[in-house]
Amino acid sequence: MITSYLVNWWGLTIAEDSATGDIAIINEDHNLMAQEKPCERPVILLSSSRGDPKLMGAVKEFDRAGGFCRIVFKPFGPHRLYAALKLCLHAVQIAHVQSSQTPQIRDPDHLHEPFLDTGE
Repeated sequence: MITSYLVNWWGLTIAEDSATGDIAIINEDHNLMAQEKPCERPVILLSSSRGDPKLMGAVKEFDRAGGFCRIVFKPFGPHRLYAALKLCLHAVQIAHVQSSQTPQIRDPDHLHEPFLDTGE
């Protein structure tokens, strides 16, 4: 489902290698954040553990080290992922401007907010 959102809805590319890419998306295992270099790329952490002190501690430590992490709690729909993704894309742009590099990603404003089904 996440791949469908990222590729089909927003036209993003998923990196074949977990060490590449502009944004890391980690599913459940907050311990994988320790493998990420905080200043290298933003992280979206997908989790079903609301209020888990270890999870919150890992995110706080990652942010304190200069990283950018957003948690998307499960279950979630495209709107929550969209909001986190858009924030991460802005963080990537800021990092590229600060390092005087040309961003390899599109402008975050190219993303269209997912269709909202009101049930009517």
